[in-house]
Amino acid sequence: NCGNLLGKLQRYADAVAYYDRALETQPKNHEIWHNRGAMLSRMQLYEEAISSYQKAVELNPNKYEAWYNLGNVLGRVKRNQEAIEAYDRTIALQPNLYEAWFNKATTLGKMQLFPAAIAAYEMAVQLRRESYEAWYGRGILLEKLDRNDEALASFDAAIEVKPDYYEAWYSGGSLLEKLRRFDQAIIFYNRAIALK
Repeated sequence: NCGNLLGKLQRYADAVAYYDRALETQPKNHEIWHNRGAMLSRMQLYEEAISSYQKAVELNPNKYEAWYNLGNVLGRVKRNQEAIEAYDRTIALQPNLYEAWFNKATTLGKMQLFPAAIAAYEMAVQLRRESYEAWYGRGILLEKLDRNDEALASFDAAIEVKPDYYEAWYSGGSLLEKLRRFDQAIIFYNRAIALK
């Protein structure tokens, strides 16, 4: 439709105006509300985007994409508990959606709810074993809980998936240094330096 085309052309304000006109005749069309939210989000008008996504899920509570996008925008404005609730609704509708598990884990980590965040990262890596970001995030949180062997295993898994992942080499080196395993730490740090 025209609104989507305007969005692809990065004419987001024009797309919102198009959706506003469409809503005059189709105020109960959840797709229009969802698409309007996407354009507002791209314009960084997050509170307005939240309102559009909320209207979309009110009209169609089974639209997992709207719940997911609502979670993302709520996270942007640091309404983390509400973001988690939106991700939970997404996961209830689409339990194998890696991105929802990953974003839920990241948000839980920001809230310092580390065991729950680790569990969400574990679901993310079950769904996408090659997600070096999820392995790395899991490792960071495990280290915060002094579960150091598991943290190192997560950093190793991230490196196995993406051998040039500087952050995993550096974090692994830092943890090894903390554990006074200096010879191994030097190997990790040297690799990190070579990648930087």
